[in-house]
Amino acid sequence: MDSTPRYPLIPTVLGDGMSVRVGNVVQAILFEHISTTAGPGRDLGTTVELEPYPLTGTWRVRWPLAFGAVIGEIDAETRAEFPLVESLHSRGITPRAHATFALNRATGIYGVTVHIAPAPFVVPRNNAPAEAVVLPQGNANEGILVQVAGGDYTATETMLMSPGHWLVGLNVHDETVVVTCEGRVLGTVGEHDNEIVMALLDSLSEAPVFARAMAVDGSITLDIARHSIAHAVRNLPVLPVAEMPQPQPFHVFEFSDGTIAVTVEGAAAIDPDDQPAPKDSARTVAVPGAPRELLFDDAPTQYFPAPVAFTPSNEDTEDTVASEESYLSEVEKVRLRRAERDNRLGDGPRHRKAD
Repeated sequence: MDSTPRYPLIPTVLGDGMSVRVGNVVQAILFEHISTTAGPGRDLGTTVELEPYPLTGTWRVRWPLAFGAVIGEIDAETRAEFPLVESLHSRGITPRAHATFALNRATGIYGVTVHIAPAPFVVPRNNAPAEAVVLPQGNANEGILVQVAGGDYTATETMLMSPGHWLVGLNVHDETVVVTCEGRVLGTVGEHDNEIVMALLDSLSEAPVFARAMAVDGSITLDIARHSIAHAVRNLPVLPVAEMPQPQPFHVFEFSDGTIAVTVEGAAAIDPDDQPAPKDSARTVAVPGAPRELLFDDAPTQYFPAPVAFTPSNEDTEDTVASEESYLSEVEKVRLRRAERDNRLGDGPRHRKAD
């Protein structure tokens, strides 16, 4: 019996996933084993295993219920889109994916489709404890947003987690569900979803409970089924996290007219030494009644509901100046110069004399 560990690939991310067609399907094997598994002429949902084939660069698709027989292959181009899956192969782990066998009534042959999550999310980027229980995934509308503002992670750190799939711990503290990642507090669950998650934790109180969290553009969302633990996963194999490729900070898009666009994450585009750092005298300009948080923690929070006030420095001449402690913007400097010019010229004519 093959002792190679199997790792289950997730089919979707928050209800959305990819459907990959399997080519060169061996119909004889399908007809022979589907009739005994689901009945003659029936569609079937099952799991398959993806095996790298070095001669062609494709994935061979094996079906465990057919004694591991090869039933088809996935082309090399599609395989190249999933470097995280390749890291499993390099560690001797066989990826297992969800698949659908559907009979075409018109042609009388089966089509095989493998369901797999988008490449950045197909494999988690960390490991859960060996005794942990991972909650099953939910549908498209069941995602639970993590409130990261109260966590230990900075905005930059949560952004660097994206895009990615993380296994996070769920714990209860003072009647609040706390989400942890790699031993640090990532955030909490909102009040609206807190009771739902607590009910799931109560039903699995005998083991540490983990969930799948999807990080996209610094936003963390729990991908869990809200009312069921029927398909919870236990004893996930250990992933080679150190050997796994990191998220690409850039993305390349090619449009129909041949134009290529490249987008780069802000954290990767700027060297840490070149990050802007405000001086101690920097001020925050905010609209009165609508305060906002500072982008830089080093600068004090100050609000300026009105521009710098111009007051007469001399009651007789009414010359206008700004306080020495006030910082003048370029617009305010122009206003000050115009006010001083008007005071010098007085009310007399300002046009030049004719020659």
